[in-house]
Amino acid sequence: MTSVWPLLLYYLLPLVGLWTYRRGGRTGTLAAGISWFLAAVALGVVIGDARSFAVISFYLLSLVAVMTAFLVVTGTNPVYGALSLIGTFTGIAGVFVVLQCEFFGIVQVILYAGAILVLYLFVVMMVDLPKENAQKRGGVRGIAAIATGLGLLALVVKALAPLGMRLQPAAGASAEPYSVRAVGTALFGPYLVPFEVASLLLLVALVGAIVLSGRERES
Repeated sequence: MTSVWPLLLYYLLPLVGLWTYRRGGRTGTLAAGISWFLAAVALGVVIGDARSFAVISFYLLSLVAVMTAFLVVTGTNPVYGALSLIGTFTGIAGVFVVLQCEFFGIVQVILYAGAILVLYLFVVMMVDLPKENAQKRGGVRGIAAIATGLGLLALVVKALAPLGMRLQPAAGASAEPYSVRAVGTALFGPYLVPFEVASLLLLVALVGAIVLSGRERES
């Protein structure tokens, strides 16, 4: 069984480098360069002999998604956070394309990056949210956040340890890519009832939002 730690270091070291680079100064820049260099070394260890375009694209796009998601969480400007979210959605869409799920990649770009995120940007610009001031976080919330992060990291290591650091297809998985016909047959076939229930929930949420906005205007 191959160790999973190089894979975790490949995703964690760039985040450390990004955090140190944002702190500024020569020390932060030097620490960021060292972190990104070590991440490149870890990527070489992870890929090994499987140096194909699909494998390299998968790891690079997934790293883009992770880094932009980190910027969304740690950013203080809501507009920059929404723009970073575009990078997250685009990276996830690229991962879908690399995994031969072109339909999900196209839906990811059109629905999330193209529609929902544009709505977020309009709301942020209309509300004119102020830039948050970076505050020191500690105490009970800081300890709870660190404990939660370590617990999630332990779960990831436990889940990936049997597979090793190289991705493997699931047992019984079909190599045929997901097409629009296959997705439509599944949605309107065995998953018809959950699909209709989800659409009803969205309709109820839409009606509730309209009712609440009408009450606020009357008051």
